[in-house]
Amino acid sequence: MNMQARLTDLLEDLTRNILPLSDENPVEIKRDDRLLFFFAGHGFASDVQNNTDGLAGYLVPQDGQRDYPDTWVSMQRLHDSLTQLPCRHLLIILDCCFAGSFRWAVRDREAVRREKLYRERYEQYVSGIAQQVITSADHDEKAADSPFSFGQRRDNISGHSPFAELLLKGLKGEADYTKDNIITATELFLYLESELPKTAPKQTPKLSPLKRHGKGNYIFPLADFDRNLLLPNSKPSESEESESEDNKISTKLLLNEKLLEFLTLQQLTMLLGSSGLGRSKLAKARLIKPSTLRDLSLKYIKSLTESKRKDQAMNEEDREDSGQLTQSLIQSADWEYEQLVGRNPAYANTIRNVMLRMVAVDGGEFAHRRVPDDELVYLDPENTRVKQVIARFCAAGLLVRRRGIEGNGYIEPADDILVEEWSKLQSWKQQELRNLLLQRELTPIAHQWETQKQQDKQAFRLLWNNDPRLPLIKQISEQKDSWLNAFESEFVKRSIERQRNQRRRIIVMIAGASASLYGLTILALYQLEISRLQEKAELVKTLLEPQPLEALVLAIQTMGENKYWMPWNILKSVDERLQ
Repeated sequence: MNMQARLTDLLEDLTRNILPLSDENPVEIKRDDRLLFFFAGHGFASDVQNNTDGLAGYLVPQDGQRDYPDTWVSMQRLHDSLTQLPCRHLLIILDCCFAGSFRWAVRDREAVRREKLYRERYEQYVSGIAQQVITSADHDEKAADSPFSFGQRRDNISGHSPFAELLLKGLKGEADYTKDNIITATELFLYLESELPKTAPKQTPKLSPLKRHGKGNYIFPLADFDRNLLLPNSKPSESEESESEDNKISTKLLLNEKLLEFLTLQQLTMLLGSSGLGRSKLAKARLIKPSTLRDLSLKYIKSLTESKRKDQAMNEEDREDSGQLTQSLIQSADWEYEQLVGRNPAYANTIRNVMLRMVAVDGGEFAHRRVPDDELVYLDPENTRVKQVIARFCAAGLLVRRRGIEGNGYIEPADDILVEEWSKLQSWKQQELRNLLLQRELTPIAHQWETQKQQDKQAFRLLWNNDPRLPLIKQISEQKDSWLNAFESEFVKRSIERQRNQRRRIIVMIAGASASLYGLTILALYQLEISRLQEKAELVKTLLEPQPLEALVLAIQTMGENKYWMPWNILKSVDERLQ
C-alpha cells in the first residue's frame, strides 16, 4: 500500500472516530481522550478558485508527485477529519513546507488566551475543549530542511528538521519557561517562535485555534509535575474578560457592502472606543492607517469589493500608503529613545522595562496590554525616570492615559503598531522572553498580596516563601537593572524574609530536640550504671558467707572502678557486713 493510500485510509478511519494502531488493533476515540497528530513530510500550496480564502494547502506523501494532484492530501480534508473527533483535547503539529496554509481552513479564528497557569487556569485547561494547530512555516514559506527541488529533504546529522529538533527539546523541558513542570501548547509555541529563527530565519511558526476550540489548552505534564504545587489565583478582572471577548471581532465585517457605502458617503469617519474593541485587528489588516487611527483607508476595501479578489493579503500598492505612517510612528519612538538615553544612559533600561510591560503574550502574536498606574510605580531613582518616560511618550502620541469603568487609571500604547513594528521592542522581547513570562506570573499575585495584606490575615499565604521560583526572582531583585516595580519588590522582600524565618525556626527546633535527646541519653547511661553496681553489691552480699575472700575482692574492685559513679548507700550494707 502506498503512502498516499495509507494516509487516506487514516483520514477515513478518523471520520468514524477510529484510530488504527501499528498492531492492527483499532482504538475508538472517545470524549475524554487527548490526541496529538504530528506530520513531518512535504507540503504544497496552490491557488484554488472555489476556496474563498484564496489559498489551499496539501500534504504530499513520500511517493507523491507534483504534477499529479490525485497523489496529494488536502489540508482541508485533514482539518475536517480531525476537528470532528469527539476527543476533548486535539493538537495538530505540521512540519512541512507551506504548513501555514492549514490555517486557511479555519473559519472565524479566535484570539488564543494568555498563559497564566494558576490552579484554576489549569483546571479550566484540562476540562475545556482544546483544538489547536502549530505549523512549522507560514502559508508562503518553505520548511528550512527542504531544498529547492521538489520531493527531497536536506540531510542533517540528527535526521530531524530544525523545527523537529526544537520541538523535541521543548517537550523535554526547555519550553517550560515558568518552571511549573507543565508545558502548554501556547508555551511550546512561544519557545519555537523564539528559537527557530536562530537556525531557520526564513521560517515562521504559527499557532492557531481551530473551530471547536474552547477554554481548554493542550498540555504536556513533565515528570515532576504536581497539581498541588500550582498557586491559586483570584478571579480575572472585568477588563481582562472583556478584552478576551472583544478580541474575537473579525476584520471581515468591514467587507460588508452597506458599511462600505456608508464610509464612502462620509466626509470624515472616526472610529472611537476604548482599547481592546478591535482597532488593532483593523491595523493589522492595514484597513486603518497606523497613525493613532486618525484616518480610515477605503482603498483596500474598494479593491476587495470591486475586483472581488480572493486573496485578502495586502499587495505592495496597498502597503505603500500605510507604510509611510507606520515609519513615522517608529521614527518618533526612536527619536524619544535617543533623546532620553543621550541625557542619561540609565533611561535605556527604564524605557525597556516600561515598554515590555505593555507587551501582551497572545497566541503567537504580540499585541499591547493595559498597564495599571500602580504597576508603573517603582523605587527611586527609577521611579523618577519612569515618570519622565511616560510623560515624554504620552506627549509624543506614543502612549495614552485612560481610565477604566471603575475609575482605575492605566496606560497603554496609542496603537498596536508600536508594539508590533518597533524593532527595539521586538529585540527586547526576544531577549527577555523568559523574564516576561515570569513577570506575568508574579505581577497579579504580588498585586493581590499588596491589596489584601492589611485586611486579610491569611494574605501571607500568597507569598512565594515555599515557591521554587523564589531563588530566581531573588537573583533578579539583586540586579542593578531589575525590572521589579515597588509592590513586586516588597512582595519578593517579604517572601525572602518569611523563608528565612521559617529556616530559623526549624534550626531552633532541631537544636532543642538535640539538646533534649542528649540529656535523656546521659540520664539513661547513669541509670544503667547504677543498676549494674546494685547487681554487684547483691553478689558481694551473697558471697560473704560461703566465699568471704572472693566477696571482699569483688567489693574492692567495684569500688575502685566506680568511685565517681557509686553512691555510698549502695555498698553501705556490704561495709557493715565486712565490719
